[in-house]
Amino acid sequence: MFNRKRDIQFPIITKITIPYAILALLIAVGGSYLITNVIIDSVEERFTNQLIETAFLASESIVRKEEDLLEQLRTISHLQGIGEAIQNGEASQVRSLAIPSAYNADIQAVVILSQQGRVLMQVFLNEETLNFETLVLDDTWIEALFIQQVLAGSVDESGDKYSGIVSGQGADYLFVAGPVLSSTEEVLGTVLVGQSMGHLMDSLREETFAQLSYYTEDGQARVSTLTESQSISTELASAVISSQGEETAVREFTDNAITYEEIVTPFQVRDGVDVGLLGVALPTSFIMQTNQITRTNTLILMSVILFLVVVIGIYTAGQITKPILELKDAAKQV
Repeated sequence: MFNRKRDIQFPIITKITIPYAILALLIAVGGSYLITNVIIDSVEERFTNQLIETAFLASESIVRKEEDLLEQLRTISHLQGIGEAIQNGEASQVRSLAIPSAYNADIQAVVILSQQGRVLMQVFLNEETLNFETLVLDDTWIEALFIQQVLAGSVDESGDKYSGIVSGQGADYLFVAGPVLSSTEEVLGTVLVGQSMGHLMDSLREETFAQLSYYTEDGQARVSTLTESQSISTELASAVISSQGEETAVREFTDNAITYEEIVTPFQVRDGVDVGLLGVALPTSFIMQTNQITRTNTLILMSVILFLVVVIGIYTAGQITKPILELKDAAKQV
C-alpha cells in the first residue's frame, strides 16, 4: 500500500506551481478583505463627518436667518410715527405705516402689540395672493416667555431683542420680538417679525442639500422637508437637550424607500436659547453603492492578479524545470 503511494508521482512543474497558487489565493482573499474594510470604514467616517458638518452649516444658516429678522424688525420699529400710533392705540394707522414697509422688506409675518399687550396688527403674507391677511395664532401665544420679556422691558447681556417659536395658522413661526422706544427710551409697544418654519426648512434645504426637520422639545415632528415626517423618541429628545451638543445623537430611518441617517441637535436661537430640536438627514444610499462597487472592483482586481500569478508561475516553473526534464530524458535514454 505504501509502495503504491510512493508510486504516485506529481510532475515537478506542478510541485513548484501549486504552493505559489495557494499563496496567491490567500493573498487575494486577505487583500480583498482588508481593502474593502479600509475603504468602507473610510467612506462611513467621511459620511459621518459630512453629516456633522451639514448640521453645523444648518445651525449657522439659522443664525443668519435670525439676523435677517432682526434687520426687518428694526425696519418696522423705527418707522416714522409708528411709536406714536402704537402709544395712541391707533390700529388703522399702525397698519397703514407697517404694511407697505413689510412689503418692501420682504417680511412674512408681523405682529404689533401695545405696551399693555393689546394686538394692534397681526398679519402674514399670503404667498398665493401676495396680500397680507390676518394671522391666527394659538390662544396662549402672547404668554410665550420671549414675548413677555419684551413687554416687561427686560434687558440682558444680549440686549432687548428676544426670539421664539409660536404656533398658528396651521404652521409654526420663528419670531424675533423687540420693543418700540420713544425718544426718552420709554417702551411704547412690541413688534414681532417672523418667518414660517416651513419656509425656513425649505431655505435650509436649498443651502445644505440635506433633509431638515423641526421637532418640539419632547420629540414631536412639526415641520420637515421629508415626504413623511417622523417623530423621535422622548428619551432621545431628552438626551439631546441635556447633552447640549456635547454628544452626537444619530438615528437611522426610512422615508419613501430611502434610508437616511439623521443627526439631531438642539434648535437654538438668540445666543443658545433652546426652542426645540433640529434634525439634519442625509441618504445613506451612496455608502451602499460604494460598498457594492468596491467589493466588485476588488474581486475583479484580485481575480486578475491571481490569474497572472498562476500563469507567470506556470511559465517560470516551466523554464526552471526544462533543463531538469531534458536531463531526465537523457538519463532514460542512457
